[in-house]
Amino acid sequence: MQDILSFKQIKEQLPEYLETIDEELRVTDEEYKTRLEFCFECEGLVFGVTCKYCGCFVQMRALNKHRHCPSPIYKAW
Repeated sequence: MQDILSFKQIKEQLPEYLETIDEELRVTDEEYKTRLEFCFECEGLVFGVTCKYCGCFVQMRALNKHRHCPSPIYKAW
């Protein structure tokens, strides 16, 4: 049987997961904060965790320096 996590559980586990991402793949703390500010104001944010445009967890996507904003409207970063 497959475990299914609720959005609440995902939000609780994200900080621990983010700590495991290699430093070479990360944007600076300042850039991460700026990216998340755009995400948290975006109409495409679902449940405070997921992007409706690509299905990603925004906290994970925003941390990766090789990713960009998937919004077809804003392209914020």
